[in-house]
Amino acid sequence: MDQFLSKPIEAAALWAAVERLGRCWSTPRGGSFLVASGLLDRGVILQACDGQAELLHKLLVVLRKTLPNHLSRVQTAFGAGDFATLREASHSLAGTVGAFSTAASDMALTLEDEAVRHDLESCTVLVGRLASMCDALLEENRHANDRFVEVVKDRTP
Repeated sequence: MDQFLSKPIEAAALWAAVERLGRCWSTPRGGSFLVASGLLDRGVILQACDGQAELLHKLLVVLRKTLPNHLSRVQTAFGAGDFATLREASHSLAGTVGAFSTAASDMALTLEDEAVRHDLESCTVLVGRLASMCDALLEENRHANDRFVEVVKDRTP
């Protein structure tokens, strides 16, 4: 089913819709993009950049610049016991990482669900795991730009 977004389109809602649709598409050349952390998903990355190296580079820059702020918002909301903001921040973070990692996006969406339930124990565990995943994604991002661009170039006709 297609995702519908009403105007004005908000960036977080757009990223979340892209992530949800990305889960429905088949993975090009079958399988995940294997890297040290195991978090990066080749199929999702290739779908997000539509096989364009320049777009991939821009997405990597956006991830590098925005992910720390999204994670900080999640951690701040959790620390304050603000479940409504935690839900929103988790949803936004899921959209941000969704173009690179199904696992990290799923973790953020699970945190969103647990925030709705006000489940402090689950949120405690999930915030810690999500922080570790985000740190690993940022580390992979720092070292993987050239490798990603080569994967995209291999896919262009």
